Amino acid sequence: MDKILDMDKKRYDLYAGCIMPNHAHLLFDSLVADQGKHKGMSAKYPVAETLRLLKGNTARSCNLSLNRNGSFWHHESYDHFVRDEQEMERIIKYILNNPVKAGLVKEWTEWKFTYINPELGSW
Repeated sequence: MDKILDMDKKRYDLYAGCIMPNHAHLLFDSLVADQGKHKGMSAKYPVAETLRLLKGNTARSCNLSLNRNGSFWHHESYDHFVRDEQEMERIIKYILNNPVKAGLVKEWTEWKFTYINPELGSW
């Protein structure tokens, strides 16, 4: 989660996130697309470049923590454009409740790898 939060306000505005045992969810607004050509940008698609950087940084940290090497993340990612406030609210609820749905906790606030941007108020 530290790596995800470290890129907040640099490459994206992070709204919500949840790291699960076998996957992660992030909801963010890309800052790179709004700024035009970003210093050090090597991909045609800003979100793809951001995910490449994030997956690379987190894979290294995770592999070191787990005393392993090699691929960590699946090569594919699923991205989706949020079209309105109702959809954004639905997605945030889905992200926050992912550990509850998986039976890992009773309340989403109990899962230490869940994040909600404080500017969004209480959930």
